[in-house]
Amino acid sequence: MFNNNRFIFVQIGAENLQTKAEIDQEEKEFKSQSNPMKICVTNAASPVCYHLINGIAAGEIFGENQELTINLLGEDHDNQMLSGMQMEVVDLATNPTRGVVVSSDAREALKDCEAVIMLDQLVRDEEESEDAWLKRNADMFINRIRVIDEVCKPTVKVLIGGNGPINTSFFMMLKEVKNIDKKNIITMPRLVENQAKAILASKVKVKTSDVVDVIAWGDNEKYFCDINHARVHNHDGPIWGPPSYSRLATILVSKIAIIGAKFQFQLCIDY
Repeated sequence: MFNNNRFIFVQIGAENLQTKAEIDQEEKEFKSQSNPMKICVTNAASPVCYHLINGIAAGEIFGENQELTINLLGEDHDNQMLSGMQMEVVDLATNPTRGVVVSSDAREALKDCEAVIMLDQLVRDEEESEDAWLKRNADMFINRIRVIDEVCKPTVKVLIGGNGPINTSFFMMLKEVKNIDKKNIITMPRLVENQAKAILASKVKVKTSDVVDVIAWGDNEKYFCDINHARVHNHDGPIWGPPSYSRLATILVSKIAIIGAKFQFQLCIDY
């Protein structure tokens, strides 16, 4: 009886082992068919990242059918908070997300990335001169772009967001790029752009989203917003057209000067 039971258990063990091997092989083949896009968010401890990460995971940025591996890059002291963010993204169970990785090693997090969202910024100290602050920011962004240029894929797309002198930092970064197409690196002072669009929209009685192609020049909380190429959709004027129809903003508005609460920027038209 003992030998018979032993034989049965050995046979069951062999069958279980074979089944495990078949399941592992099926999983390996399934994963081989998946080619997730690897992206990285730098300074992932930023509150901006917390609000952005859900949209990334859900496919609102790179597409619902684009599989993603999301790398959250932060400092060592941010690991606990980023681990919590990692758990939240996993709990969302979104279809595009294939993995979320927390790292404080820039080279590891940026390795073979196809897209990088940079939220890096340095807060200006109260007694720090503007020149010193600009230099600190430029040095940080230059060091970051050197790593991106070295370890990311040559086709990587880099978006620079956040606050601070990002236009100046962006200009300095372009001088360091060797392997990446410079056209794939863009900066986005979107808050300033949207404020300018809102001002124009209020003047011509349209939604802010109906104003496009406003250009924000400048840096360090001093901006010049150029609307010479801006266009306005859905304007209730004498000329109507299909949804794609638009009119030059310079035709619809006159010169506007605005003093903001925190900074000054000017909407200017050259006739």
